[in-house]
Amino acid sequence: MACDLLFTGDIMASITLNEVCKTENGYDYNRVFSELRPILKNADLVVGNLETPLAGEAARYSFAQYSFNTPDEFARQLKEDGFGLLSLANNHCMDRGIDGLRRTIDALDTVGIAHTGAYRSKEERGNICILKRGDINFAFLSYTYGTNAFFHHNFLPEDAQYAVNRIQPEETLPGAIDLLERDAVAARVHELYEVDNPLYQSAIQPYWQQIKEDIDLARKQGGEVIVMLLHVGGQRDAIPDAYTKYVVNRLAKMGVDAIICNHQHVLHNVSMIGHVPVVWCLGNLVYTVDAGKAYEPREMESSLLKMRWEKINGIPRLSGMTGIPTQSVLDKNGGTAVYPLKILIDNNQGREKDRLLAVRQRNVNLLRNLPEMTPVGDCLEYSIMMMP
Repeated sequence: MACDLLFTGDIMASITLNEVCKTENGYDYNRVFSELRPILKNADLVVGNLETPLAGEAARYSFAQYSFNTPDEFARQLKEDGFGLLSLANNHCMDRGIDGLRRTIDALDTVGIAHTGAYRSKEERGNICILKRGDINFAFLSYTYGTNAFFHHNFLPEDAQYAVNRIQPEETLPGAIDLLERDAVAARVHELYEVDNPLYQSAIQPYWQQIKEDIDLARKQGGEVIVMLLHVGGQRDAIPDAYTKYVVNRLAKMGVDAIICNHQHVLHNVSMIGHVPVVWCLGNLVYTVDAGKAYEPREMESSLLKMRWEKINGIPRLSGMTGIPTQSVLDKNGGTAVYPLKILIDNNQGREKDRLLAVRQRNVNLLRNLPEMTPVGDCLEYSIMMMP
């Protein structure tokens, strides 16, 4: 019995999006994913990365750039549109502190969306997120490089270090690599990740030991396919940085079956490390731009990534991967709706249609690791690679 897991890029929610979706009775986000709804509902499981807390109105909704908090109606809309699992280990999960993080989990439980990567207790952390689809038990792990502690100073309390899965110490602490210092990342990896470096042993190795224990626990608790949801990488980097490559390559050797990366906010390629498929970044599923803020057009572009799994002789196998290019479209008020590129191309003419055709060609070939000008057909969904 084959089943399809559908992965999306980062789910962003800005000040402007909340303002545009505000109604007399609350908030209405129905239009944001309406054009994707048939695709999302057709998958066996839709997995996204929620880049905003749901900390409640008392904690103030998004009021400043990079300081997010979104009404609960957004979570209800995600549920209605087909999302079954959200990754919470990302750089915005602590935008409203530990209380906001815990309320986010409460809000997702209320609407019935599974979650991974953030926890309200040590006991909760010890239960791996395992979801059965078809006849396969999928285990989902989620980790982040940081929590924006350098910006909002909401460091995890000493008695709640379990609350967010991390791959390194929080920003500014000894052993942390600052991804904003692009020119220094490669040198810092070389400096810090020497096994005989005392700082590595004291400040970094414990995180990797925890990851290995979690992978082993996922198997012990019945996970047949382990999917790593990873939040890492330099924002808007055209290719993965040295730290991302280090982390992904190390994880691929630790027993996971697939790695899905996000955070870079631009689309990257899909590749294989041994038998492990790696999706290096799916871009921004929904990208919203606050008034007056500049943005790169590629931040509006993304792709859905479908993995088809089936059991062959009792063993789960990845039998194929496909991509569905998408794009966020802004209206005159700053509201955002996400469209499959196929629909936008069919609904436009002239120069705009030519531009969209070029975007589709570039992004499909990027996913496939092919030259940018390689011809692509007129499809909604494109084969990325097939597994034996």
